[in-house]
Amino acid sequence: EASGTFTAPPPLEKPLQQPAEPKTPLNIILVIGDGMGQGAYDVTSLYMHGDTRKLVMQHLPIAGLCATYSANSAVTDSAASGTALSCGEKTNNGRIGMTADKKKLKSIARFAREMGKSVAVITDDALHGATPSVFYANQDARGKAHEIIADAATCGFDILIGNSGSKNIFLTNGVAPNQRNIWTEMEAAGYTFVENLDAFDKAPENRKVVGLFSPSILNEHDSKVETLIKTALARLSKNPKGFFMMIESTYPDSGGHGNNPQVTVRGTLRADWIIRTLIDFAGDRGDTLIVVTADHETGGISTIQSAAPNTKQSIVYTTRGHTGALVPVYAYGPFAEQFGGHINNVDIPRKMAKLWGVTLPVIMDEEE
Repeated sequence: EASGTFTAPPPLEKPLQQPAEPKTPLNIILVIGDGMGQGAYDVTSLYMHGDTRKLVMQHLPIAGLCATYSANSAVTDSAASGTALSCGEKTNNGRIGMTADKKKLKSIARFAREMGKSVAVITDDALHGATPSVFYANQDARGKAHEIIADAATCGFDILIGNSGSKNIFLTNGVAPNQRNIWTEMEAAGYTFVENLDAFDKAPENRKVVGLFSPSILNEHDSKVETLIKTALARLSKNPKGFFMMIESTYPDSGGHGNNPQVTVRGTLRADWIIRTLIDFAGDRGDTLIVVTADHETGGISTIQSAAPNTKQSIVYTTRGHTGALVPVYAYGPFAEQFGGHINNVDIPRKMAKLWGVTLPVIMDEEE
């Protein structure tokens, strides 16, 4: 049974139309709902709207399905699938931005930075979590939290936002007596650390930002996430060369693992608010590509009867783990048509990179 009180984002005023004569996107935004498979969409849409396919995400004009298997398993973990989504390469479960044989891969976010674009990685997970870290880190095991945060210190991205779970690792990174205070190192390198939305909004324009927010701020599904994304967009859009942004909603995965419909709905609804806010930004400007997908499905979720809005419904979870099910892809903006149909997760960053004149995957040089 799903229970709880949630607020849906405002519906779209009119159907979204693809650009008639698309130009190379100035900005690319990738939204990843961790564990957000078709069942999570159905549960959330039924609970909020009394019918399926009523979420804002599902009104993006291009739709498809994405395969998520990893290099060594039919059922991926977030590290391998995140690496596929960021670097365009299948790898073994557990790898962070590395090939199966432990070669460093360059993510589309790194290429964007090299092109002079601004880059943001935003998650409600900890910044050393698998999905956000694959965009800036290169480690052979997802559990190497200290090494992952050390990679964050040198990535040069403009905005890094996650929950407060990484705070102590920034402050005391590594093993005594060789511990580093990465917080002070990054402040010296031009970063401002913030711990709430007001501080983020007031951060100096000439400083990069690391946000370490309490979960109570980040896992909300309505006004707080809308404010967070709008503030990030305002900073990023000041760059005339454009930006790349990855935004993760991690709670659909938590709901699947815990077989908890309320958490599944909260996480999926948070993703829907993110997409609604991004649509308000992209509007009809024609220069921003938005793609939303999942790294994998979690929980094997299905619904066995429809429900009136905001009432209990019957939900079946078939596992507390990940599954190999195909996950939805929705897209809007210039060349979004390339992301429709039946695709593979590695196709997503490869197609994005190609729009910017880059071919993925790319093995990094040893000194990078």
